Amino acid sequence: MNTKTLFLGVAILGLVAGLVFWQSQRGTTAPPRPGLVGQPLLSPETLAEASRLELAGGNGGRRVVLEKKEEGRWHLPEYHGLPVDFDKLRRFTQSLLDAKVDRHVTDSAERIERLGLGRNVIELFESGGESLWRLETGDSGPSGGNFIRLSKADGAFLTVSSIFPDTQSRNWPVKQPLQGSVEDIARVKVEFPGESEALRFEREEKGANFGSPDLAENQSVKNSEVTRLVRSILNGRYTEVVSADDPEAVAAREQSRAITLTNFDGDTKVVRVGRRMPKQTAATAASGAGGRAREEISSSIVFDQDGNIITEEEIAALQGRAAGTDAVATESEEEPEEPGPVFVFYGGGGEDFVWADLSERVAFQFSDHFHNQLPADWDKLVETRAPEPEPAPEPIEAEAPGS
Repeated sequence: MNTKTLFLGVAILGLVAGLVFWQSQRGTTAPPRPGLVGQPLLSPETLAEASRLELAGGNGGRRVVLEKKEEGRWHLPEYHGLPVDFDKLRRFTQSLLDAKVDRHVTDSAERIERLGLGRNVIELFESGGESLWRLETGDSGPSGGNFIRLSKADGAFLTVSSIFPDTQSRNWPVKQPLQGSVEDIARVKVEFPGESEALRFEREEKGANFGSPDLAENQSVKNSEVTRLVRSILNGRYTEVVSADDPEAVAAREQSRAITLTNFDGDTKVVRVGRRMPKQTAATAASGAGGRAREEISSSIVFDQDGNIITEEEIAALQGRAAGTDAVATESEEEPEEPGPVFVFYGGGGEDFVWADLSERVAFQFSDHFHNQLPADWDKLVETRAPEPEPAPEPIEAEAPGS
């Protein structure tokens, strides 16, 4: 056999092997799907029919449920019933509307098994509970994007868009309960710790400075501080949500102070801010009394500067301290108790203000910084001028003798 004949035989065998391989792959390589490829993953019509959205993470087992109420508002029925951040929901659904089916990958069950489909699942339901649309995402494609499977289509596909549903419930609710601008606020009422009377601020029109009917002639409103306080309350964002019967939340509600905001339309919202404060020690009571407790140590009832009654035990400790004993030393050397977390509770606002109803069932935790922005006393919001000295009386001239 010469070389030419041998070469021809090898070429024929290679062609036959290629044909066999091509035939074997015909069952696993899907034909093109012109009706689906190039189309959006989700149609606007399907989205408009949906009243429930479920997001599930296959690996961690997490699930988020978003549900639309009759009035059209979305909430989280499995996460305290909190209202959904609609901007976040809009961005996510828009990403599904914009994404397209770019390529059909395979119909082979064996190959689909290797694509990791089902790692995340996004599903829409109608009001009756029937599934309208389902999308499973899997591994990333060779050039980005995701392998996907749609509920109403056979086989696996590829989209060049990256679809990563957020399956953390805590990331979906509105975090800023109050909406509006400082310019919308007409009246403010602020309670202070240890004070029985609140301080009121008011103005007649937007843009005007606040005044107060509670001030003396030598006092004036620090308008920039009042404005800063209102802005801080309006822009406050909570970080956590706990049950209303949480011990720290219960203590915070009992020790809360109210700040009331009324806009020019007459709508009033009450914001109560509180935290569990450390118990007052005898040393703190003595310091707070400013020496007055020791002066009145024999009185039947003794008050400190905040109006709190000093107990008999605390009086005995003060007497021991005044006598030079170390009765209070052991207590004062103990590490001070830390205050509890900051919680905010909402009220007022009418039927549309869902945060008032939610505050009966949950407590909203805020940062320490939010609490530290609140004024501790009037001096933060009110400027007091020293009274002008009275003019000295004119000297009386003595009459000359015999005049």
